[in-house]
Amino acid sequence: MFDLSLSRCRIRLFYFTSGLFAMFFMSMESFVIPQSANHDFATWEKTPCKLMVVEPYAWGNPQDFLFIPHVVYSYSMDGQSYTGKLFSWSDSQKPLSKQKILALLAPYKVGEMANCYVNPAEPGRAYLLRPHAEGTFPLWVGALGILIMMMLLGLLLQELLRKPLPM
Repeated sequence: MFDLSLSRCRIRLFYFTSGLFAMFFMSMESFVIPQSANHDFATWEKTPCKLMVVEPYAWGNPQDFLFIPHVVYSYSMDGQSYTGKLFSWSDSQKPLSKQKILALLAPYKVGEMANCYVNPAEPGRAYLLRPHAEGTFPLWVGALGILIMMMLLGLLLQELLRKPLPM
């Protein structure tokens, strides 16, 4: 049996809306903000780098059989040597199966030269995969999230301002 009193419905709606707000901000932090923080990808310089380690790295619980790419490479810029460990621009690399990670790492061999992309403003920051700055998909995801939050906020306000039905 459910308690459908007005105060219980309002409390449930409040918790539901709060949960959606939390999910929205978590998705913004993991998807939209990293993309916008690296918006200057077009200015990053293509630099030769030497691959020292290229292997799949077990991620999480070993029984899950999930992996992320583990790479270590060295490069020079402005006469100074650097060591990089980042494969792609996303700090939250999605774990994949070992076969998919091996396919992703197939073009890269230990000891060979490859191209890495270095931020000239921060030479210690480089990636093996070129970040893609084209498109506005992250902005649309953020705009959609804001629109959904505004709709839910409107529903919450409508519920709070609603007068109880006469008995």
